[in-house]
Amino acid sequence: MKQTNYHLFDFLDFDAELRQNEWLWRACKPTRVEEVNGDVALTVPFQRQKQSGEMSADASAARKEYKLVIRRYGENILRVFAGFGGEAQPPSSEMLAIAPTLKVAPLHVEAHGDEVWVLDERNAPAATVNLKAPQVAWWSDLLPPPDETPDITFYPDGKRRVSLSAYDQFSPPRHDGLALAYTECSCTRAPAQSCRWPTTLPARCSCSTSSRSWTCSSLAATP
Repeated sequence: MKQTNYHLFDFLDFDAELRQNEWLWRACKPTRVEEVNGDVALTVPFQRQKQSGEMSADASAARKEYKLVIRRYGENILRVFAGFGGEAQPPSSEMLAIAPTLKVAPLHVEAHGDEVWVLDERNAPAATVNLKAPQVAWWSDLLPPPDETPDITFYPDGKRRVSLSAYDQFSPPRHDGLALAYTECSCTRAPAQSCRWPTTLPARCSCSTSSRSWTCSSLAATP
């Protein structure tokens, strides 16, 4: 791989010549926040980005909506998971297995103007969802207006903040950090991040990285 210093190619392993059917889908502002059996589910639309070396919304592609679920265990653990192409389910992994002594703590939502609070039974915050329009400080006409993005802050223990970074940008119009996104690939080569399955390969496999809050899924699994 030839280093390009751009995460689309170096980190996500997109073809630098853009000869493959690889697409980046970027999360937009949540359209719904609801309580579901003690969890809180966010309906998050994703917008496909143009297949280019830059990053901008592809208006010719309809948005896709997926669920992002917030679940609390006890007072100090918060689990966030999504479902792509099916019902949102927490990942089944021995590494991420929850101890049987941990119990789900029900969450509820409260609307406060353009902000939605996700609270537990103690009324301690689990998350806040900011639905306000971003305040733009004009700097240069080289930068386009900011795209829609989720603005979510999590509170794993009800006190410490973990916010999704949405506007990490060093070279217009390239974005070096997205709050939430996934990739689609129907290419002939194997993706750099792939899931290994013992027998039957699924139509879609998912993997995630915590360094920049990415959730990515690949349509092309490899044996």
